[in-house]
Amino acid sequence: QGKMQEQMDAQTSSLHSAEMKLASSEQTLKELKRDLSGFSAEEMIKRIQEDVKMSQMLVTDKLPKDTDVMSQKLRTLHATLNENVDLQALQHKVATMEAEVASL
Repeated sequence: QGKMQEQMDAQTSSLHSAEMKLASSEQTLKELKRDLSGFSAEEMIKRIQEDVKMSQMLVTDKLPKDTDVMSQKLRTLHATLNENVDLQALQHKVATMEAEVASL
């Protein structure tokens, strides 16, 4: 009986979650309809063309620049990582020398 109550609670929770998602989707749909109701076909085409221009600008200008910046960061990280490997080797040598000095 306790297991059935848990299942019922889980299903009630799932139902509530689905109802919330439905309400959110319905609200979004209403807002989109309201936003688009005042546009003529020509205005819609103009808006889409502006969106296409913006997307083209992003692809041709912004994304390559961002990619270059990220590539530089990646090269810096690789260089830092390689330096850490050398640092570890130096630390090992120091430890070896300290052990030799301690044995004297």
